[in-house]
Amino acid sequence: MTSASYSYYPIVSSEASSSGIGSLLFFSNSFRDGWAITPAIALDLDSIQLEFKYYQDVNAVPGWDTMLVGVMDSPYDETTFMPVDTITLQTWGVWEPHTVLFDHYPGIGQYVAFRYRCPAYMGKVLIDDVVFSWRSGVGVAEHNLDTYLHIYPNPTTGKCIVHNEQDIIEQLEVYDMYGKRLEQHFIRDYQTIIDLSNRASGIYFVRVTTEQGIITKRLIKR
Repeated sequence: MTSASYSYYPIVSSEASSSGIGSLLFFSNSFRDGWAITPAIALDLDSIQLEFKYYQDVNAVPGWDTMLVGVMDSPYDETTFMPVDTITLQTWGVWEPHTVLFDHYPGIGQYVAFRYRCPAYMGKVLIDDVVFSWRSGVGVAEHNLDTYLHIYPNPTTGKCIVHNEQDIIEQLEVYDMYGKRLEQHFIRDYQTIIDLSNRASGIYFVRVTTEQGIITKRLIKR
């Protein structure tokens, strides 16, 4: 996975750092994303938070690149990646702090992944001071929200029903596997229908907002 002068694997670089003498440098272009994946995390992800700092290279175009933070079931299969947070990189040449909460992650993956995407010829971004911490007392009420939301059929070949047993659905969003929002609907009902008939086969994420919180579910289009 190399070009004439760059490796697409992140590397430890002294080019810029928030603290210490190095940081993790990502390369990406329109042909390949840059990835960094943690070892498996033993704790339930809905009880942790992730803090880090990021730095966009001074040659980048603000608003052009994105850094996705998500979770993978397998570090060897990028199709298992489920985005939890997407950062649109707006400011270059400055270390920016960021916090990611995993409260509403609905899957069972244990590998947290950074995925850097750049649609241009070559982009660069660095991360540093990565810290995972445990949030005591978190997860019980929020986790129960997931049990009341149903999407069926799943997998689907087109239309499927989104039904919430407990709360009115206020907003529904559909994202692709790269974290790009494809649809946004304001509902005010317990049930609605989404139609992926004209979408490509693959993995999508349905994000539902209720008065009690936000739930994200994976949906497979065949």
